[in-house]
Amino acid sequence: LPPIIFGAGYTLKEKNFFKNIGYITLFGLLGTLISMVVMSIFVIIFNDMIYPLGSPQRLTISECLLLSSVLCATDTVAALSIVKESEYPTLNSILFGEGVVNDAVAILIFKAVEKMIENGHSGEASQDIINTKGVDIGGSEIGQAVLDFFVLTISSLGVGIGIGLLSAFVLKHVKSLQHHPVLEIFLILLFGYSSYLLAELLKLSGIMTLFF
Repeated sequence: LPPIIFGAGYTLKEKNFFKNIGYITLFGLLGTLISMVVMSIFVIIFNDMIYPLGSPQRLTISECLLLSSVLCATDTVAALSIVKESEYPTLNSILFGEGVVNDAVAILIFKAVEKMIENGHSGEASQDIINTKGVDIGGSEIGQAVLDFFVLTISSLGVGIGIGLLSAFVLKHVKSLQHHPVLEIFLILLFGYSSYLLAELLKLSGIMTLFF
């Protein structure tokens, strides 16, 4: 996955991407969050309808939320194969940008939900709680999950931009690299993969860091 995302970001046409940043943000960020909420509601409702209490197949609320955070990510590969860039450049740009942002946001949501569940295990529950077999998820945990999501997003972007600036500085000022294209390509790949590894070590979104 990292090489695919890196290649997508490296070959991205910035003009089209930022020209349609409104649509990309709307569908990739807000659309994914709405999809997560709607998916969670349907999964929990159908889980209660199909599997009664005590059933071994019944999912806990925690598992429903984790499942929904994964399912809220859409795959735009099929759509991109139909909407050709040569015929529909704007739509292709929106679909491509939304697909990348959507994947990154889904990963961030999953990590935020996972952290919320861990806090539910160790912390005290608030009054408006949902008890899920020993895990108490309340208003404070949900609020903390939203905060964690935005912290993860901003931190991931910060790491990506920081290493990107460092990479640009090195490639611009080390003149000898112009005569060694193989070494230059190696450094570009090294900086890209380093940003991914650093983000993962910091428990951030390596995908979002790598892309931006």
